[in-house]
Amino acid sequence: RQPTSVVYLTLAEVGRNLHLSRSKVYDLIAHEGLPTRRFGRAVRVPLVALQEWLGHRADERTSALPASWTAPHGSRARTARRRP
Repeated sequence: RQPTSVVYLTLAEVGRNLHLSRSKVYDLIAHEGLPTRRFGRAVRVPLVALQEWLGHRADERTSALPASWTAPHGSRARTARRRP
């Protein structure tokens, strides 16, 4: 069995992919628990850990929303109407 290779992203790559500034990426690391690994002075984000972290954050935010905001399409949940 071959070891699986882990893909690591630089903080600049994380910022580009999420459309965030460098300082916001550092803020997410310091205050929001964005997972990182250090290799000497280099800081990297494992791709799989980033995907799991984003999924967990999406679950947290979805569970905090009113049910009418997260109702599946086609349900009778009230939706905002756009003015012409």
